Amino acid sequence: GLAGAGLGAVAASAPVFHDVDELTSLGSNVNKYPWYVKERDFKNPTVEIDWDTLERPNANNFKSHPRPSAADFTAAGVVGGNMTDLETPAEALALYDYCEKEFPGWDKGYAGAG
Repeated sequence: GLAGAGLGAVAASAPVFHDVDELTSLGSNVNKYPWYVKERDFKNPTVEIDWDTLERPNANNFKSHPRPSAADFTAAGVVGGNMTDLETPAEALALYDYCEKEFPGWDKGYAGAG
């Protein structure tokens, strides 16, 4: 009765979009931001940027730490070689110790996943 009438009124007042063009043509009415959020044009930052002082970093100079090999994991006693998400053998062994303490009777299993 009354609930159905209320839902009907809400549905009648809500905008209906048939395709994406209608949705995008609506403009700023779609995004309801708080009063303190101002809309800005794309690539129009709120602060001045001195583009001449910025340099593009050379990605070839990035030196990441090498991942230990399967032999390194096996030599440390990690079951399953490097079939683990952990970065170092020490992390894997610490996880094994924690699981053995926390869950009595826990077994590493074939690949060290328990």
